[in-house]
Amino acid sequence: MNSHKLNQITQALKQGDNSIIKEWYVTYKMYCVKVLIAKHSCSFELAEDIFTEAVICMRDNILCGKLTELKSVKSYLFAICRNLFLVHANKQKRILERQNDVLRYYYEEVDGVGNQQEQEDITYKLKKVNSVLENMDEKCRTIITSFYLYRNSMEEIAEKMGFASRDVAKTIKGRCFKKLLTLLESLNVKR
Repeated sequence: MNSHKLNQITQALKQGDNSIIKEWYVTYKMYCVKVLIAKHSCSFELAEDIFTEAVICMRDNILCGKLTELKSVKSYLFAICRNLFLVHANKQKRILERQNDVLRYYYEEVDGVGNQQEQEDITYKLKKVNSVLENMDEKCRTIITSFYLYRNSMEEIAEKMGFASRDVAKTIKGRCFKKLLTLLESLNVKR
């Protein structure tokens, strides 16, 4: 794409003409979604969300002047998609690591774990987690203990707590878990 065409797109977007965005959706959406799914084992829904975010990023980059040269819209959009997916994957990895840390601290047996200092450290963290859980609302406390302590499935938790589906239970569990981690961090409970 030459700079004249990019200037035309910039002017059209500045005037509120979003027809180019619709064209990008029609032309490049399925390609980007399929490649994300194939190369990164991404879900269809996540791939669609990432593509939408990539289009918004591209539009914003054009409007604010960050994008001054463009050889291929398809390549540029997919590069944004890939970067957004990697950010998402890293965020999910950190969340999983934090969940595993809390699980380890909350549900490990204190007896027989390493030396005296390690046992005291785990006992301290266990007390902090219990204290934070006791001060959380009933819904969060129930979801966290049901899932991590009693190892109930999301379907069982949804049924037990009257949620519409396992996805609703999973979303609420994620929010509660983030709340638990935030409260633990505010108490300086480190991994």
